[in-house]
Amino acid sequence: MVLQRSKVITPCVILTEGAIGQSVGMIRSIGRRGIPVYLLIVPWDAKSASILGKSRYCKAVHTISATSNANEVCENALMWLKKQHFPVKPVLIPINDKLCTYVAQCRARFSEKFDVCMASNDVVLGMLDKKKAHLLVKGSGLTVPETFSATSLAELESVVHKCGFPVIVKPLWWRERGKRNFKAERCDTQAQLFDVGGQLIENGATLLVQAYIPGDDDTFEVYMFYRTRDGHTIHGCTGQKLRQIPPSVGNMASGRATVLSHVTEMSNMLLKHIDYRGLGGIEYKRNGQTRYFIEMSVRPEGFHMLAMKAGIDLPWLAYSDMIRSHTDHRPNAQRDACYINIRSYISLWNKYRSEVPVFREMLKVLFIRRIQFDLWSWRDPMPWLLATKGWLNDLLTRTKTTLFRNAK
Repeated sequence: MVLQRSKVITPCVILTEGAIGQSVGMIRSIGRRGIPVYLLIVPWDAKSASILGKSRYCKAVHTISATSNANEVCENALMWLKKQHFPVKPVLIPINDKLCTYVAQCRARFSEKFDVCMASNDVVLGMLDKKKAHLLVKGSGLTVPETFSATSLAELESVVHKCGFPVIVKPLWWRERGKRNFKAERCDTQAQLFDVGGQLIENGATLLVQAYIPGDDDTFEVYMFYRTRDGHTIHGCTGQKLRQIPPSVGNMASGRATVLSHVTEMSNMLLKHIDYRGLGGIEYKRNGQTRYFIEMSVRPEGFHMLAMKAGIDLPWLAYSDMIRSHTDHRPNAQRDACYINIRSYISLWNKYRSEVPVFREMLKVLFIRRIQFDLWSWRDPMPWLLATKGWLNDLLTRTKTTLFRNAK
């Protein structure tokens, strides 16, 4: 049953760039309760809007130009909203780093017409900039790997001679990644760091060079959370990654929700220290008895569906809190659950099968009783069907191209 202060149902607007699994998870969480969910999308892929629009829980999709800046996104969103004639302010939830930044830049204008579900601007912009984030994190008492930054080849040369190896190279934040879209890369030698880092700097990136913490993918521990707007309650779900893509430095291909009291304690200490209120996620890496802070997401994690499967439905808790009808703020008990992205495992088999036991890992996860797929749902199958069709068409095209090239 939908909880509302009146008979008027408050719409929810999801602002996304089109990460399909993450976006459809948000839509399903809120839409299956009878809430009208609208999607505003700045697509990086022309197919994503049509795929997400086929969810039975999505009321409508509006596409914003992919070349937009913050002001253009705001103008477009407000123009769209004006045509909807909603009787109440809708809840707005931005769900990726770029769009959180855009909303922060135009927050006053967004807040006039939307009830914005996002942490304060200072916190969002501070945690997106990894150099500033590490200072805030250290101030809360958590441990951060040794870290350097470089904006020029001269600074990189200095870093190369200061740091130990191996290291992880990342963009300082999304605005500083330059022309090449990259998340992280491991470098094992001075020569490799200077080669990789030099190319990235020449392409306009500002680099963060961080000491590599030893350990397999399953030493990464995660915390998915929502802290209420009054700051009194934190709803959290802990777990660990089982496999990443690429291995060691990538996104979650599979993971497990399991109770990790130390992760909850560390994370809640950080959230209270920086007064974070909203949806988000934190990642750590375990080495022996030490947990190192790796990074924080200022929006729902890409794998937030794992928390939903574990009984901690963070998007719904956030929406309920935003409309101030969710008066029972006691955290729910977490259940064991697993998450898997089958397409990621196919890519792992294609690129990394000599490094990881792909099939054995995949079968092990698939036989877990409570399992959450990144996209598949019996109650809402169309997004998965359309996404799979598009992926198979792309695969067929690439195969034909390769065969033709080899034949020549």
